Amino acid sequence: MRNYDKFQLWLRDLIYRICDYLIYILVFSIFIAIIMTLFALPEQLHALLDFNSESLIGFLQYAINMLIAVEMIHVVCKPSLDSVVEVLIIAVTREVIINHFSTFETLIAILALAVLFMIRKFLFIKQIDKEETQPNA
Repeated sequence: MRNYDKFQLWLRDLIYRICDYLIYILVFSIFIAIIMTLFALPEQLHALLDFNSESLIGFLQYAINMLIAVEMIHVVCKPSLDSVVEVLIIAVTREVIINHFSTFETLIAILALAVLFMIRKFLFIKQIDKEETQPNA
């Protein structure tokens, strides 16, 4: 192997390791942001005592956004096909519940959810995903 090839491999490995560290720094900052926003949870729950639909929608936005953030951390730290599909399902569901779509947009969202559930049910093989995400021993 030539020195140039060795340098290329070394540089590629270095960039890959740097990217790994950057990902973990970003995940840690998202985790800190989630912890900080959890302090607003009592305020969100107290707003539900107004007994109006806007406070319920606000709480749902808050709760689902927190859920998506936690799931994103899960996907980045331990990636699997199942967790990626799960995050997509939650994100599309959030858009359907929170936003007031037109009939056509709602139909498209429902079709997207149906496709995601079909992928999860029929095209996903858990054993293959577990083999791909297992660290090499």
